Amino acid sequence: VKFTLNIPENAEPGGKYGTIIAGAKTVAGPGATGVAIVPRIGSLVLLTVPGVMEEELIVKSFTAPNYSEYGPILFTIRFENKGTVHVKPTGYVTITNWLGKKVGDAEISPRNVLPGAVRKFETSLDKKWLFAGKYSATLTGSYGLSNIPLTPTVITFWAFPWKVGVGILIVLILIILSRKRWLAAFRVLIRGEGRIETGRNL
Repeated sequence: VKFTLNIPENAEPGGKYGTIIAGAKTVAGPGATGVAIVPRIGSLVLLTVPGVMEEELIVKSFTAPNYSEYGPILFTIRFENKGTVHVKPTGYVTITNWLGKKVGDAEISPRNVLPGAVRKFETSLDKKWLFAGKYSATLTGSYGLSNIPLTPTVITFWAFPWKVGVGILIVLILIILSRKRWLAAFRVLIRGEGRIETGRNL
């Protein structure tokens, strides 16, 4: 489908958007009655009116579950476009453990954020198992024609596979109890041998 857009001369510079809707035309026959279903399809159109434009994108929120038993860890980011043109942010969430060692990266899939809008992005750390402890997630990236850097944002979360921890604790308790029983049996055996030796000496 070919179309032409006529931009008004007094249109302000910046990003604009609209929707083009196309549908099939139905022709009813003579004496036709009833309800007709007309399929339609819409396509989003983004365009930029030349002139002085402002690019400003901020991280409105950056969150993750405070506690996770195991992965993947889901990160939710909300970008707010305070500029006058649509922008497409790109970047990564870098995850480090409490020792500062890098655990992995989660890429942000680039999508347009319209002027004056807030858009939610989601990405995840695709790791099944994480050692117990505190983790940090740092959001970095850029946006716009000039690759304007985003202000780095850091959040923290905890990981603790409690089922694995309970299993390890049970094993340790069994080892301790078994050790005590072996020590008790060994002491009884030593005492018995001591009595036998004493009887022989007599």
